Amino acid sequence: MWLAAQQIRSWKRASREDADAAHQAICHFNEMRPWLPKRYVCLFDALCLIRFSPVARHARDAVIGVRARPFLAHSWVELDGAIVDDGGEDCASMQEIVRL
Repeated sequence: MWLAAQQIRSWKRASREDADAAHQAICHFNEMRPWLPKRYVCLFDALCLIRFSPVARHARDAVIGVRARPFLAHSWVELDGAIVDDGGEDCASMQEIVRL
């Protein structure tokens, strides 16, 4: 996981065309997600979405956040600062601890 984080940090930010391609890749990922043989795990999904979307990887950040009461840790993907894959969690109530 450390190696994946290093690779993600080294990517540059994208142009508008790349951002549009990123949105399309996210839609494709969400369409295919039910076919993956794993239950939903937010960190796994966020890293897969960023790592395996070939065109869109430049425009996104994986974010890990926590909430104290009740305790909850969650990971999501942001595109140009907008949350695009949060798994239905309330990300606004979380304190960001890591951005990849």
